[in-house]
Amino acid sequence: MTAGPAPESAILLPVPEADPLVGRWRARYDESAKAGIPAHISLLYPFLPPDRISDKDVEQLGSLFASVPRFGYDLKAVGRFPHVVYLAPDPDEPMRALTERIWALYPETPPYGGAFDQVIPHVTVANFDDEDILNQAEAAVRPGLPIRSYATEAWLMTQVDDEGWKIDRRFPLSEALSN
Repeated sequence: MTAGPAPESAILLPVPEADPLVGRWRARYDESAKAGIPAHISLLYPFLPPDRISDKDVEQLGSLFASVPRFGYDLKAVGRFPHVVYLAPDPDEPMRALTERIWALYPETPPYGGAFDQVIPHVTVANFDDEDILNQAEAAVRPGLPIRSYATEAWLMTQVDDEGWKIDRRFPLSEALSN
């Protein structure tokens, strides 16, 4: 018997306001949705392996997020990566700043494993290798924009098996709303 890949974890901002618009597309064309991860903006993926996340890490992350005021943003543009349709947050600086702060605490966990020169905050709509499907997804979600969203908490999610993820910790942002 061969062991599968090591379990992973991620830190994300849930975006429940996007679910009514993107839910059906994500359910069919985004593996993370099939694994139980809701519409979200990734702050740091991959994070530490779940078995390496200590109480100290949870405390550090809790302090970091408690120091950040809740903030609003709009999902008002559709963007594309190769094989991906996504919604872009505006402003995206609060997400970029959070990613930088988490990464500074955990320099061994670069965003997306260091695969990209620039991290672009986004909510994935569809991740699929069929241009027609991606065009359909883009055309379907564009009329539903803009969506007003609020970052009120960050989640640490951990992989529990080859197909499923769970919310391990919820970290509330500060009650002071920044915009």
